[in-house]
Amino acid sequence: MAVVAVLLVANVAWRIWDGRGLITIDVKDAPVAEIVRKLERQGHVRIATNLPPDLKASLHVHKVTLVRALEIFANTIGARWSVAYVTAPNSKVIDAALLDFSGNGTTTGWRRFAFGGPGPGGAGGIDPRSEKWTPTVEQEATLHAYLNQASQILDGEFWVPEDWNPTVAKAPSEGTPVRAVAELAKTAGGAFADVILLEKREVQLSDRGEAQPPPPDAQSGNNASRGPDARPQGPPRQGGDPAMMEARALARIAALPKDQQEEARKRLEERRKFFEEIRDLPPEERQEKIEAHMEEMSRRDVMTKMGASRSVEERTQFYRRVVQDREERRQ
Repeated sequence: MAVVAVLLVANVAWRIWDGRGLITIDVKDAPVAEIVRKLERQGHVRIATNLPPDLKASLHVHKVTLVRALEIFANTIGARWSVAYVTAPNSKVIDAALLDFSGNGTTTGWRRFAFGGPGPGGAGGIDPRSEKWTPTVEQEATLHAYLNQASQILDGEFWVPEDWNPTVAKAPSEGTPVRAVAELAKTAGGAFADVILLEKREVQLSDRGEAQPPPPDAQSGNNASRGPDARPQGPPRQGGDPAMMEARALARIAALPKDQQEEARKRLEERRKFFEEIRDLPPEERQEKIEAHMEEMSRRDVMTKMGASRSVEERTQFYRRVVQDREERRQ
């Protein structure tokens, strides 16, 4: 009996260890608020959403990463997800802002720094929590300046009250966004929180009140319908400082698994050489070559990643994101 008891305990412990950090949810026509609570509990994250709490949705995932679960859920209900790093004078101000966001979707009085749009949401980008930021000393040396710098390199949003912009005496240390921004907030004498944002798009409901995926044009990544109050601030995705763009690419590579980083660095070098080759071409010819190059990169991604997807639903969602990314580049 003692041996049986030990084996049972070991079996339970193995099951818990085997599924740690992974999401398993199997619900149909459940309120969004219920699904969000499950994601928070299993993913050990805080989620703020402006979706109606009684909106019905379904989610069927088994031992997938939090990012994959968010991608599937967001696309299913016609939403976008992103990660926000929120700094403020104290935690009460942060809680009030997130409550306001959850209640009516507004962020009045706050600046939302992001790279050309609302972070990776909708397109399902790399989880910025694993990226690495190497801060450089800002000439202005204010909190807003450093958060803007972070937004140009990392895939995430950086929230801060418009009227709170203290001087930062020391640049934060190199590290993940959570570590670096937490240090930045502490140096500024304030508080910090990292939050998953789940924001609504135009959502059509069925006769039963279940959320339906938006039409393809609603998934184009266009940010205009969200209103000026909710629109993250930052430069457009094209162009920019080459050094900053390379730092952004290196931050993404740092977030990849170790066995994928070498290949990613090779592709970065390939991209650098390509743009050096076309730098002196006439504008029209250069644009044609860029579009052809992007098409080829998208095709390679599809061939590589679609084969690794685990289900028809996941392959469909991935293909939608590829099409969406391609449309964003054309725009």
